[in-house]
Amino acid sequence: MAHVQAGRVMNPEVSERVRGLKAQIFEGNPKICIERALQVTRSYQKNAHLPSVLRRAHGLADTLRGMSIFILDGELIVGNQISAPRGVPVFPEMACSWLEEEIPFISQRPERFELSRDDEKTLLSEIIPFWKCRSVQDLIYEALDDELKEALNAGVMNLGLHLSKGIGHFLLDYALVLYEGVEGILKRVDERMAALDQACEPEKREFLQAVRVVYGAVKDFALRYTALAEEMAEKEPDVRRREELLEIARICRRVPLKPAETFREALQSFWFVQLIPHIDSDGTAISPGRFDQYMWPYLRADLEEGKLDVEDAQDLIDQLWIKFNQILSLWKAEDAKYFGGFPISQNLIVGGLDTGGRDATNTLSFLCL
Repeated sequence: MAHVQAGRVMNPEVSERVRGLKAQIFEGNPKICIERALQVTRSYQKNAHLPSVLRRAHGLADTLRGMSIFILDGELIVGNQISAPRGVPVFPEMACSWLEEEIPFISQRPERFELSRDDEKTLLSEIIPFWKCRSVQDLIYEALDDELKEALNAGVMNLGLHLSKGIGHFLLDYALVLYEGVEGILKRVDERMAALDQACEPEKREFLQAVRVVYGAVKDFALRYTALAEEMAEKEPDVRRREELLEIARICRRVPLKPAETFREALQSFWFVQLIPHIDSDGTAISPGRFDQYMWPYLRADLEEGKLDVEDAQDLIDQLWIKFNQILSLWKAEDAKYFGGFPISQNLIVGGLDTGGRDATNTLSFLCL
């Protein structure tokens, strides 16, 4: 049982639900999923005429609308990166030459990934050929001068992940989505679009159009989970689980489209915001930052109003930690060996001080710990 003692939350064991979720995602070796790579490749082919920022936006939008989604048995916070509970997407637009070289032994190396024969064939025949000479790595390498290329080839220096991985090492404005919702952000976009000089600021217009494309897809992504949860509820014989699925459907219909109103809604909205950049970009250290500060108002209100107790909150946090472990990245053998696997470095901070120098620790800080 979780309880608060001297300002601290103590929870000696996780729930049966959390143990079950952990078992579901850690069964077997991680799998390579090419769904995202196919969606992005076909989107770029279709939108070749668009500016790069809009090609990127449509690539993510097409992925969010076309990728497989699922809800694991017993989970209350939903949203998956790929078509399997634990696996890795492919980001050919970042780099693909190393993957072509390692495909023959990628399932035998120490940090192994399973890859089906059909997916291997599609990678080699359709996806990788399109991105050769188009990937970020290829374009950067082509832009280097001959002296730097020579130094790289000789092993004097190594740009490594900076050439082959996606954007990372940043903190998103989670509070913006939690407090304003997608509707609020799109309202900002419309206001800025209206204020633009259409003739003199084309790049700003294209960026705002891209934001609109992405957030429209984010809304649709959440609503896909609403539809799935309702469909599963119709077939669910267990009354309690049926009610849980209907609540998932209600929450995903509300967030992140609208501002979160409860701790459970805030957790779901947060997870969509954390998950989608990992679907979009093969980046590491996309980090939640001071989670216990921007999430605490929701938990505090729910505790004060009796909507949930500390034990319920602890169980939801435990489930969120399981979701973090569903995000993986496909690293080439050399990098996986150097970094000891395939860490994602989603760094979360608790405690610390507020802007006035006062102790900012709260109950949620200890729930996180």
